[in-house]
Amino acid sequence: MSSQWIEAIGSDRDVVLSTRVSLTRNLADLPFPASMTEDQRQTLIARVSAPITQNGLDRLEWDALPMREQQAMAERHVVSPAFAAGNGPRAVFATADESVSVSVGERDHLKIKALMAGLAAEQAYARADELDTALDKQLPFAFDGRLGYLTQSPADLGTAMHVSVYLHLPALQQSRFIYELGSMVSKLGLSLHSVYGESGKGGSCLYQLSNRVTLGITEQAAISNLSGLTQQIVRQERLAREELIGQPVAEDRVWRSYGLMKYARLLGQEECRTLWSHLRLGVAQGLLPELTLPALDALLYATGTAAVMTAAGADVDGTELEKQRATIVRERL
Repeated sequence: MSSQWIEAIGSDRDVVLSTRVSLTRNLADLPFPASMTEDQRQTLIARVSAPITQNGLDRLEWDALPMREQQAMAERHVVSPAFAAGNGPRAVFATADESVSVSVGERDHLKIKALMAGLAAEQAYARADELDTALDKQLPFAFDGRLGYLTQSPADLGTAMHVSVYLHLPALQQSRFIYELGSMVSKLGLSLHSVYGESGKGGSCLYQLSNRVTLGITEQAAISNLSGLTQQIVRQERLAREELIGQPVAEDRVWRSYGLMKYARLLGQEECRTLWSHLRLGVAQGLLPELTLPALDALLYATGTAAVMTAAGADVDGTELEKQRATIVRERL
């Protein structure tokens, strides 16, 4: 399997890499995973397997996968880092392109997830909701008329839905407006934080915008709120980028990054992410027409530590890991 969905065009792709929607569900007649015995976990997996596979998802042999491949799936957002690092019986189901997946046996019984390129909250929710509706007909999901879907964490009660949009914000980070933006977003019931490293300092300039409120709000309202705010951030980023267009220093940074990525023989992960960010901004501004944003976003996934080791077929580290990463980058550029 591979994350082919990231290579689609997608809306507002110059700023928005992707959208993720996840729905948390639990079976009413089984305890939450934190209280489950190993036999109960196996029972859970057995009960949900047929309904999930009947809806077009394949079961992955999770326990048979090398740890590097499990971690690579976390890097691609198919499973969460907590799921990949967990213990005990678990299961993962996914479509061939990994755009829809179900994790079984993490903090809750099921996490239904849909991934789409660009800004596509409504479309991603529709895909997750379609699977959720089908499973609801066959499985006794825990639901309360007042509290909504019941989850192990009280913070997830209600819709038990989380929507995340991944944004490339190099101009807003450079202007340092990213700090003010993070404070403003928090007051609106959402969160904005750097995907890699500390906000305002991450070399990738990649940020995740997510909803925090799940109780007392409908799925449609949550999606509308997040999508509307995302569009405002996209406009602000584009305005900030206009000030960089034509600046010799900004253009030089793009071309230097391209040269390093194209010809380097060793690339550390942090350096690679920083160069990727410079190059992505240049491509979005039309400086390198032979490259595409979907291809660059796929490259970001391909150069994660676990992804590089998976491609190499071995648990490499140090200089060999940097060598393998540089090879992947050269071949793709």
